[in-house]
Amino acid sequence: MKTLTELRSNTIIFLSQTGLTGDRHVRQSVDILTRHVLLFGKFFRRLQQLSHPRFVELPMCSDLVLFYWSQVVHATSGPPELIGSACVKTLT
Repeated sequence: MKTLTELRSNTIIFLSQTGLTGDRHVRQSVDILTRHVLLFGKFFRRLQQLSHPRFVELPMCSDLVLFYWSQVVHATSGPPELIGSACVKTLT
């Protein structure tokens, strides 16, 4: 999850710096990558909602929670266009 999220973030930053955002294939690739990242987040959030006692028993649960919290902290110090699906809209 961490690698996928970092790949998405680095890709968005690279594309915004180089101006390669106009290509339809680039936008589709970023959209697919964003959907995958969001899907994993929704999955883990749903697991937590269904049974938080069982969720905390998952291996690496504390690492997962810390990772998502670090993403929240990181997003507050970055530009708003890199948050959520807003970055995909800036590429169109």
